[in-house]
Amino acid sequence: MKERFTDRAEATLGLCRLGLRVTRVDSALTRTAVVLSVGVLLLAMGLHARYQWPRFEEGSEKGTEPRLLVWLVLMAGAVIWLARPGACAMVDVVVAPVRRFGHRAVVAFVVLALAAFLIVANHVLDGFPNSADELAYVMQAQTYAEGRLSIDPPPVYESFSQIHFVALGDKWVSRYAPGWAVILMPAAVLGLPLWTVTPFVGAATLLAFYVLSRRFVSRESAWIGVLTIGLSSFFILNSSSFFNHSLTAFYGVVFAIFGTRYIARGGIWCALAAGLCIGLMGITRTQNAVIFALPYVIALAMTPGRRMGLIWFGLAARPSSRHCSHTITLLLAIP
Repeated sequence: MKERFTDRAEATLGLCRLGLRVTRVDSALTRTAVVLSVGVLLLAMGLHARYQWPRFEEGSEKGTEPRLLVWLVLMAGAVIWLARPGACAMVDVVVAPVRRFGHRAVVAFVVLALAAFLIVANHVLDGFPNSADELAYVMQAQTYAEGRLSIDPPPVYESFSQIHFVALGDKWVSRYAPGWAVILMPAAVLGLPLWTVTPFVGAATLLAFYVLSRRFVSRESAWIGVLTIGLSSFFILNSSSFFNHSLTAFYGVVFAIFGTRYIARGGIWCALAAGLCIGLMGITRTQNAVIFALPYVIALAMTPGRRMGLIWFGLAARPSSRHCSHTITLLLAIP
């Protein structure tokens, strides 16, 4: 009994050092973590078997997909192990760099992440737009780099038709919002490889996320958050591709920085900056701007002393709302 109490005390102290408010760590918490981990594992395996399991043709490579399930089981085991009170020693090892070097550790990790993004973009994805969406973004950026909003369709349009780059009369245009293409455009004008843009956006998102996290948690907790995102295969691939998800995430994190600052401290410039981020997001991924803006508008309306922020927020985000109508009109015009 005494040893069990000591383990719980050590676990609580370890979590408190990370800036988390924990009253006690008991067996019920451990059991809950185990049940949730096993439940998520079984759900993921079921969904994988239902939707993702390939129907291998005779002579094709086998064994790739089962390895994914093995990794999934190992990750679930790691989560269960971290639910143990004695796992705090492992957490101390993870947060040791930020405790010793402070912000320099974060900057160093972001630089390493940037290098990894560039390597994946060039050597794994071949610096090539591997989907119809990415191809449309690249063609759109190259069109803007020529000082034009559209280009003439090719003589034999049927042989060069694209899913997301379509002909409207005598114009060949992208069906996507222009925000991401505008960011890619300077690289196209300078003749730089377009695949180098997204890695820098991903690295900037990591830094912005650390700044946002430090507003609410300790530097150790913020460090763990940056590591979790930066080492995520989903984040790495999106930060190495031509998709606009990384830019949207960056706008979302910066919006959260200024939006929460306005609610906490006020300041017209914070509301304007938050609205500007939503406006930029709206001309990049219009639907995401609505998802981010709606809860924030409700929060402003319900917070005494911050309702005037709706005016400044709306003024800065106005380009997004105007673009929404243009986007809907364009989509309706595309057959």
